[in-house]
Amino acid sequence: MVLLHGFPQTSKSWDAVTPGLHDAGYRTVVSTSVDTPRLPARGVASRTGSGRSSATSPHSSPLVGSPVHLVGHDWGAIVAWATAAGRPELLRTLTAVSVPHSRAYLRSLLSSTQALKSYYVAMFQIPWLADTMLRRFPKQTDRLLRNSGMTT
Repeated sequence: MVLLHGFPQTSKSWDAVTPGLHDAGYRTVVSTSVDTPRLPARGVASRTGSGRSSATSPHSSPLVGSPVHLVGHDWGAIVAWATAAGRPELLRTLTAVSVPHSRAYLRSLLSSTQALKSYYVAMFQIPWLADTMLRRFPKQTDRLLRNSGMTT
């Protein structure tokens, strides 16, 4: 099971989920890069039920080999949807958390208050903006992450 985190979360956002998946018999591969939109071609950490973690080559993909269960949250879900559209043979299942299919999302932008709630998606399309904000406002970033449930 490949788990792609959101932005600006880290792989720790899956820490409460992976023990249950391991208990159910799944092996998990967790994204380790905050740069989720560039996954899955970036490095990932593989976690087994034993809790051991190992990083794969930055040039390898967790989606090479047999089809996987792909789970994405936030930006990770956007990557997951794109993977399903472009390379469906790589997936056994797709689970998108917090991000609907792109057609449903676009419809909601025009018919609800979703555009106001998704302002950050447009902001982070500016290449330097996210890095600058995270670097200049570390306390606010930390508070944002803690408020989203990340404790470390």
